[in-house]
Amino acid sequence: MAAGKGPWNRALLTYLREPQRCFMHDERVVVVRDGYSKATHHYLVIPRERILNHSDLTSAHVPLLRHMISVGTDLIDRLLADACSEGEESSSVASRSSPPLASTSPSPMESSHGEALNPVTTRAHPLTRTFRCGFHVFPSMLQLHMHVISSDFVAPALKRKQHWNSFNTAYFIEADRFVERLELEGRIMQDASLKQLLSAPLECDGITFSTMPKLKQYLSQRLQDHRRYSNLFQKQKRSQPEYLGTQAGW
Repeated sequence: MAAGKGPWNRALLTYLREPQRCFMHDERVVVVRDGYSKATHHYLVIPRERILNHSDLTSAHVPLLRHMISVGTDLIDRLLADACSEGEESSSVASRSSPPLASTSPSPMESSHGEALNPVTTRAHPLTRTFRCGFHVFPSMLQLHMHVISSDFVAPALKRKQHWNSFNTAYFIEADRFVERLELEGRIMQDASLKQLLSAPLECDGITFSTMPKLKQYLSQRLQDHRRYSNLFQKQKRSQPEYLGTQAGW
């Protein structure tokens, strides 16, 4: 059954039945790449237990959610390790213990929106070494899912104001805070007033942008600047005597 068949907002449910189609999976969760990624790296960690909405969560789900966070940080470590293998240094990421995940075969997989994807390759730079894990206050897709997304927000599918604001306002709840709320309150309260944040002004780095094209131009330039700075820093570091001595085995 293709993920694209049936109501679009039920596409994630397909992966509960067919974990072998996912980027990674274990006995409790599956990981897929978002078919309409809003950044260079954008993945979804989905529990295999059927949990359609935040309203279905209880304090009994706290261990599962903590496992989702653990898997998310394990994924980040893997992405950064791939970047290191390509000759770039990674920034530190807080590691969390998690059981080994089973990776799929190298055949193309389908995304969470039914789009065929080839196995992921990564090229890291400062902005794509910074990741966020969290949940939308009002998810657009059925079945609980946690976003693992890099902070560059450079992607063709980032087209509308709500796309940006859903990750860069209080509409996005950091994963640790989400779990803390569930642990303290026993459920996730959804504040309907937060929906208005999707139409809030476009703001980034203290700058307000009048249109999405202007914001996207800024994000693209910011990414290029970070790449240039990173490359310059690495060249300077390699020119230092202590670095050369280490490389030569002195």
